[in-house]
Amino acid sequence: MARSLTGDADALNRVIDTLQLAVDSADTSLGTSGLIGIKFGLIEPAGVVTEDIKYNFGGDWIRWTTSDALLDVRDINSTDPDRSFNWERTLWKFFPIFSYWNTRSDTQRGISTEYQVHVRFLTILGVLSVCVLLVQIFRCIGARMGRKVLEIQPARIAMITVLFFACAAGAFLTPSTSVSRSSTTSYPNLISAVYPIEELRAIAHDPDKAIEWSAEILTMYPDDQQGVLLLGQFRIFDDNADKSTREMEYEVYQVGIGYQFNLFIWVRATYGQEVAEREFLQHQSRVTRAYRLQSVGALTHIWGTLRSKSYIQIRVVHLVLIGVSFYWMWVVFQWGGRLVLGRVQRRRVLRNQCIFCRYPLTEMGITARSTIKST
Repeated sequence: MARSLTGDADALNRVIDTLQLAVDSADTSLGTSGLIGIKFGLIEPAGVVTEDIKYNFGGDWIRWTTSDALLDVRDINSTDPDRSFNWERTLWKFFPIFSYWNTRSDTQRGISTEYQVHVRFLTILGVLSVCVLLVQIFRCIGARMGRKVLEIQPARIAMITVLFFACAAGAFLTPSTSVSRSSTTSYPNLISAVYPIEELRAIAHDPDKAIEWSAEILTMYPDDQQGVLLLGQFRIFDDNADKSTREMEYEVYQVGIGYQFNLFIWVRATYGQEVAEREFLQHQSRVTRAYRLQSVGALTHIWGTLRSKSYIQIRVVHLVLIGVSFYWMWVVFQWGGRLVLGRVQRRRVLRNQCIFCRYPLTEMGITARSTIKST
């Protein structure tokens, strides 16, 4: 089978592409994490396909995720049609997000299916709060200009509804979708020696060496496995390598309510000397400053140099939700207070008492109250 690569241009190209991808991906880690080289071995084709769909506007509204086992990771439609699930589990969560999580699994064959739905109703309420705030701003501007259309309560409610459904349309018409596939095979027993990155680079540029390299890998496995298994790669790192000048450090400070409701986030990333020097050679030292309003409903400010970058993120939608929530609490308490006070005052009127201090009224006071009511 190894010799057939000589006359099979497609197979040879696939081998070269595989080696080139390994080299390209390794180049991003070479010299920054102590990468020595790569070992190769054949792995089972079974895998998992995961689909992740997010509907967001001012933050995630709804996230829908499915994960399904594949008989062949190369074929996204190769799910097992004859599953016999041994158990079923359903999880519910209601705060700070609403979640439904269903997992089904065949424990004998190791295949499973997951279905998750997460609804972040605090984000939805935050976007609704932004709509309320905007309508109040329009109302104040209109009042200063002599136009009091939004002074009418139904008009304000109608405008809030229109703005909110416009945000909902923006969320659901442009969902963020991603599909990924990954192998679930454990570490194989038969594995090659370590191939240095430069050696793999030379093999990828020489068809004759690629054929010899394929023969070395395939001779470790029986012929009946060579056409079924897939080629896997395993990176080998030098555990004794000094990484103090190659790593990146993070400082993170955040203010929030729980881990799902952030208000302020400040992050500082400091790059190691070797990484920073390579970036300085490519881009030179410069200060980066930028403001942007992200789709997550946050205002972000970025500053610093390539060696040390910082950014602060203010979750505008969450802050507005808190402000509007306090406003509605004040409205509810005011309405409740008026309701209770009104009932107390009516009861004191029936008892011929002062509506403020509950002191019994004189005949003159009762007469005066009756006169005022009649007028």
